[in-house]
Amino acid sequence: MTDSCTYYNKLGYKEADKYQKEKKVLFTLNEGANSILLKRYTIALDSINKSIPHLMQYKNYPNLLAAYYYKAKCFKELNNTKEAVKYFLKVDSLRIFNKEITPEFMEGYLYLIKYYKGNGDYKKELKYLTILNEIEKGFENRYRETYKNIKEKYEIPNLIEAKNIRIKSYKTLVYILIVVLVLSLLVVFRFYIVHKRNKEKFKKLLEESFQWQRYPILLESGEVINVTYKEEKSETKRINIIQENKPKDINTETKNQILLNLEEFEKNKGFLKKSITAQSLALEFNTNTKYISKTINDYKYLKVNEYINNLRIEYAVLVLKKNKKFRKYNLEALADEFGFNNVSSFNAAFLKKTGIKPSYFLKNINEMEL
Repeated sequence: MTDSCTYYNKLGYKEADKYQKEKKVLFTLNEGANSILLKRYTIALDSINKSIPHLMQYKNYPNLLAAYYYKAKCFKELNNTKEAVKYFLKVDSLRIFNKEITPEFMEGYLYLIKYYKGNGDYKKELKYLTILNEIEKGFENRYRETYKNIKEKYEIPNLIEAKNIRIKSYKTLVYILIVVLVLSLLVVFRFYIVHKRNKEKFKKLLEESFQWQRYPILLESGEVINVTYKEEKSETKRINIIQENKPKDINTETKNQILLNLEEFEKNKGFLKKSITAQSLALEFNTNTKYISKTINDYKYLKVNEYINNLRIEYAVLVLKKNKKFRKYNLEALADEFGFNNVSSFNAAFLKKTGIKPSYFLKNINEMEL
């Protein structure tokens, strides 16, 4: 049958050359299609390529669509995916131009759907599933007898189901992207708020650090209390504070001695020693843990470990402000320098006392020097 087709194509070509030269191109194209059946794809491409310029010249767009389809089919059989996709897309562009396509060219859409699905391009896969669905609806109305065979051959119901599944998947993906975008914006907004608050805490910390020097003073009543002094115009002002509800279960002499010992402890930076406890202070001050704990609680308003950690952090802030050398240390070295056993306890104490992390403080104090 294919041999006779070739015979009549040659005959038709000769007759057209005598009477209707513009028709010659159709026999050339038809021979190209016939060569595809014979699996002579290179020969088929040669015939099709010869026909395309003439089809374009005569504006014979329906047959130009067929030429692109046969050319795509050749490349498909030759495993040239890139060119096959290229010409199947040209077929679709001419379908839009002609506003019609016939059933024999439907295979190209199946190829495009499979191609884009394999590449994970679900948007284009959905696009050509939708186009295929629209085409098959048109076939059902115009090619009722042929449509029955097409429906079975191309598994139209399965493709429609695949389209519906892809639409649902695409909608789900869009929903997920929207949720991710909203969450990302919330994270960015929260980061901005936290950063702004930390900036305010940082400025306040620098201001308050000028007041972080403590000395006990003796009142006329004989009571020793803790006050804070603030340097103003190079002069030291001491603020007298009258304490109420003084502890009654420690005699004045013992209490005053403990406070004086604490004064020396602070001046000599005894808090920089590691593993300080109420027991170690009691042993150093020649008293007991109960008196140490109660005196610190009543006059420093802190527990022993909080009192020690606060002294360390206050000292750390002052040192980091005044000495650039320490800003080059990593957190492990700084923790060790200021009397902490490890970085985590240093971070926790710094955050509790100042409201910001030491890494944030270091970053901003360095930026101020630039």
